[in-house]
Amino acid sequence: MKTRDLGSAAALAILGLLAAGLAGCAPGFDHLEIKIDTLPPLAVSVDPTNVELPVGIAVGITATPFDTSGDKMDSDVVLNLVPKNQKVLAVETSLDDRSFVLFGVGPGTTSISVQVDHESRTDIPATVKLQPME
Repeated sequence: MKTRDLGSAAALAILGLLAAGLAGCAPGFDHLEIKIDTLPPLAVSVDPTNVELPVGIAVGITATPFDTSGDKMDSDVVLNLVPKNQKVLAVETSLDDRSFVLFGVGPGTTSISVQVDHESRTDIPATVKLQPME
């Protein structure tokens, strides 16, 4: 009976190692591409390295994560954009999992955490400025 238990334990250990090895074979997150989907009434700058927009202005974007092989990551990969300071910038999901609305809440600087499968992968610096006076 003890031999059987040891055999089962060894089989489980081998399966665990195989599963860990297979999980390590998938390419990881490399970069994010951002496309602006809406035309805001004032100038904004939104790209994977920097976000600038005025207070009170919202902009719709589509964010696409790419893996280290240069391929778009599968749609089952969860992407979240989370602002560090919601008193400066708000981010809400839009029509689908990779569409977001960025909204300038108050003047200041913050960053947006890019989370892929619930792990923070990079931060995008963000600046929200007062609207220009006419």
